[in-house]
Amino acid sequence: RITNKTAESGDVDYLRNILIKYLEYIATGEEKEAMTLEKVLFTVLNASNKDLESLQRARQRNNTGLLSYFYTPA
Repeated sequence: RITNKTAESGDVDYLRNILIKYLEYIATGEEKEAMTLEKVLFTVLNASNKDLESLQRARQRNNTGLLSYFYTPA
């Protein structure tokens, strides 16, 4: 039998693993992989449309380098 504490612990471990991998991808410039995990993080965290729009606006304001040719808003 799985208790709530066990389930919550598993959820935290899952979230931590996704976040660590996401940060690794960002640090190594693996944008495509990072964007995939970003979608997973938003799903797990139940991000609102407002949260997603805020991130998209921030990216558009700061998206002037070489990566701007590869990033296209969803």
